[in-house]
Amino acid sequence: MGALNDAVLNTTPVAACDVDGDDEAMGGEAISHDAFDSLIRRYDKSYRELKAIAEFMAHHGHDTQLLDMFFKGNITDHRVNSVSSLYYDRIFQLEGAVKALDARFWQEALALTNVMSLLPAKRRNEWNDVISRMKTPPFTADNLRATFTELFAQRKNYFAERVDGIFRALSHEHVTNRPEGFSKRLITYVSRCVSLLVPSDTAYLEDLRQVIAIVLKREIPKDFSTGIYWLLDRIIKTNRTGEWFPVDGNAFRLRFYKKGTVHVEIHPDVAWQLNKVLAHLYPEAIPNQHKTPRKRSKAIQVKPLTTPLPRPVLSALYNDFYGQRSPCRFVISRANNRFVREQLIDVLTQIGGQSEDGRVFDFDYPIGPVVDDIVFSGCIPNAKSHQFYPTPETLAASVVNLLDIQTEDRVLEPSAGTGAIAERLPSEQLTCVEYAPLHCGILKAKGITDVVEADFLEWSASQHRCFDKIGLNPPYTGGQAEAHLDAAIRCLAPGGRLVAILPHSLSSSWQPECEQRVSVEWQSPMHDAFPGVAISTAIAVVKKKAQ
Repeated sequence: MGALNDAVLNTTPVAACDVDGDDEAMGGEAISHDAFDSLIRRYDKSYRELKAIAEFMAHHGHDTQLLDMFFKGNITDHRVNSVSSLYYDRIFQLEGAVKALDARFWQEALALTNVMSLLPAKRRNEWNDVISRMKTPPFTADNLRATFTELFAQRKNYFAERVDGIFRALSHEHVTNRPEGFSKRLITYVSRCVSLLVPSDTAYLEDLRQVIAIVLKREIPKDFSTGIYWLLDRIIKTNRTGEWFPVDGNAFRLRFYKKGTVHVEIHPDVAWQLNKVLAHLYPEAIPNQHKTPRKRSKAIQVKPLTTPLPRPVLSALYNDFYGQRSPCRFVISRANNRFVREQLIDVLTQIGGQSEDGRVFDFDYPIGPVVDDIVFSGCIPNAKSHQFYPTPETLAASVVNLLDIQTEDRVLEPSAGTGAIAERLPSEQLTCVEYAPLHCGILKAKGITDVVEADFLEWSASQHRCFDKIGLNPPYTGGQAEAHLDAAIRCLAPGGRLVAILPHSLSSSWQPECEQRVSVEWQSPMHDAFPGVAISTAIAVVKKKAQ
């Protein structure tokens, strides 16, 4: 069509951190000329066909009785007996049909560029209104050029307006009165009565999710079945008000109270980018320290940003589970796409599901709260990054047998994972420490009440309890096995016993810390004990000498 230049075509969602950058950085992947050329060609073809129909009816549509035969013969509702000649005169007028055609193609053009995701609610509503009322300009190459040139030139301001609108709705304070911007906790009302919560109450929270997805260059969440309204509704129904819930891979977290208030905390790695967008509108309002990446003290623990599962996988998880009869069974029924099905099977396996046919998965605990947490957060812990490899049954049984737990023993399992060992230990005597929130939920679902959500290495350095028996299957890479072993021994009471599954190489390379008065006995090495892990392992029995 030779009308839209590359800059105008480059109108996909913008990374907020580039809001004051150059035009190339502001854009995403460029939309090709071919896409717009194709749109114009299809429009021209449709216009010619409409015109031909209108001209034919203008010359040959005078016999309304013949036309009435088409309507009578093809309208299924036989209560309609006839249509007036005036109706025929109007229905085949070219002007009205072209307006409808223009509106349809403007809607396609906007969807093609995804530019609507940058616009604030007011401007999106304006576009939707003129399209629905068929008041759009004629769909021509010149009009396309002028419109998208304007949208391109103003997109920084539009996106900033959208972010500002979200901030005002959630904080109830003007940004100039709150220079921390998104870096501080936001508190908003969604409903004065939680029993009357409706989807429109959560519109700005859903807007926040979409803006964060644009900032992080992620898939924009639009699925109602796993949206914020659903999340708050599940919190009410499962009586989990007052808890913090991570959303979309820790991009933000929220806490919902019975009185209808929602507290929102944005991840620091996202908050500064949103503040930078606000600073585009209010250059002097937000200090530099709130619109640049911040170095965090080790004392401040912030969950890392992670990439959520694809939305179709989360939707399949939600749609297939809720409404099923057994709380300990999951039947895959709606995941028809092969990729979605494979991802769903991986999720179910990682949370402890057992299946013979890849369709029906059985669990040894009620999985409802765990499914909730996966859909809320969008994530399951990555096996490699979290070094999570569930302990096989035979190994777990060996560890428990070697521990020889007595009724008075205080028992600890560090980095407990999903509880392959813990579920065999006496729950009333047991403390589990686990880093992944999802795994903590699984442990609690299995009936373990004393579950500490923490990095074991950090937790062990700050607590003073001693345990008589400790069972351990630590992460292996980066020296973590030795570090976990040393930290666990420091938690072991005098006269206590620790049983650990470790890389066999440690039997010749590891030595206890000098202040640890322990004896170590290594069992025979095992090969391929963990499926998919090519490493030899061995069980070590560590006994701390009595003082």
